Amino acid sequence: MTAQVAAVLGFAEEPSVSERNPIAAAFGFPGAYWWESDSKLHQPHRYASFDAGSTATPEKRPDARQYSSTAPGWFAGNAPPRTRPPKQHVQPLTHLDFRPRRPLGKGKFGEVYLTTHAATGKLYALKVLHKRLLYNSKLRERARNERRINGSLGPHPFVVRMQYAFATDRCLCLVLDLAPCGELFQLVKAAHPWKSGKTKPGKFPEQAARFYVAECLLALEFLHERRVLYRDLKPENVLIGRDGHVCISDFGLSKPGVNHPLRGARSMCGTPEYLAPEILRGTHEHGLAVDFWCLGALFYELLDGYPPWFTKDKKKLLERVARRDLELKLPRGLKSKLSKDGELCLRALLHRDNTVRLGSDGDAQAVKDHPCFSMVDFDGLLARHVEPPFVPQHFVADLRTDEEVPWADVQPDVDRKRQSMDIADARFDEIFAQFEYRPERDPEASDDVLMKYSSVLMEEA
Repeated sequence: MTAQVAAVLGFAEEPSVSERNPIAAAFGFPGAYWWESDSKLHQPHRYASFDAGSTATPEKRPDARQYSSTAPGWFAGNAPPRTRPPKQHVQPLTHLDFRPRRPLGKGKFGEVYLTTHAATGKLYALKVLHKRLLYNSKLRERARNERRINGSLGPHPFVVRMQYAFATDRCLCLVLDLAPCGELFQLVKAAHPWKSGKTKPGKFPEQAARFYVAECLLALEFLHERRVLYRDLKPENVLIGRDGHVCISDFGLSKPGVNHPLRGARSMCGTPEYLAPEILRGTHEHGLAVDFWCLGALFYELLDGYPPWFTKDKKKLLERVARRDLELKLPRGLKSKLSKDGELCLRALLHRDNTVRLGSDGDAQAVKDHPCFSMVDFDGLLARHVEPPFVPQHFVADLRTDEEVPWADVQPDVDRKRQSMDIADARFDEIFAQFEYRPERDPEASDDVLMKYSSVLMEEA
């Protein structure tokens, strides 16, 4: 603006840049100043501020930005600075926040304890991974994946959810929802006495087996939607809740970032009885289709009491699984009680060619649409509206008979072989520096959410 125009408007000098409409001024449009208007139409210019047509003189409104009350704050230049609320200091979790009660199970790299949260008194399952047993980078990566996957998964009725995680000087600890009725494995191996005093494993009716397989299928679908390859579906990792519904746990062998049914992972890992053939062959490359093989193996074991091609000789077992010409033969007793649709579904899930296996497209919907599951109400199952075939009567947790386990006793077994660590303790602590996890919500204020979407916690005794 020239000095003459500025003088006519009552300014001794040209207004500062801060008083200009930044958008209009940038493109050189009329109305570059907050008080300018279209002189021909006697209306506010479309690029000026919302009150640019005001007849008030600049002298009466020296600061047009304050006068422009209807203009957005960023446009008028009077937006208050953005400030974040002060972050409350939260004390880090330690082993003193939890009181182990008694062991619930034992794994290769640690144990699972029944534990009580010191602040709330609630019962949880405490999974302990001993640092000295994570002696190489592959084992440490699995521990990191388990923590990462547990922390990233949202609530689901058939997946055990992590509530807390922390590290001590000797171990990594995951605090999980408690499934107080034990493993599905214990139900599968329920003893039925013979006349000779021997026992044989229990065999489920097809309808009951279909119920548990359908719930595991919904859990796998949930994981696959989040690009997680599970790889370890077996009765020992399927836990029974208080209401009889099941949920899967233990993501130690899972791999994140896999979204293809045939590729995405190369590690040769898993339980021998449930290993898919593609893991044992060639480059060991595999994808989401592996989980549907494990689902078929679980279905078979619930019906027959043993996994397919089972033998106590592990070498022969792996040879049977890897052979391409070995057909799946159903035992005479199983084939007689299994429906035709059930047999076809079983063979389709246990197809050795992962390109034509049921679910090979990576979508669980193909399994849902199989005639074997035509009578299953998956929406009702997801909402826990379907009554389970077995309602537990006994629980693994009973505070009235449990004694507290000192943290000093939470350590690897003496007879367990220990390997020397390939890194220093300081480097180990650096790798797991961000291991701690706590929920953003208040656990006490979200019991309804847990009841709907997660495993049912046991009530206080």
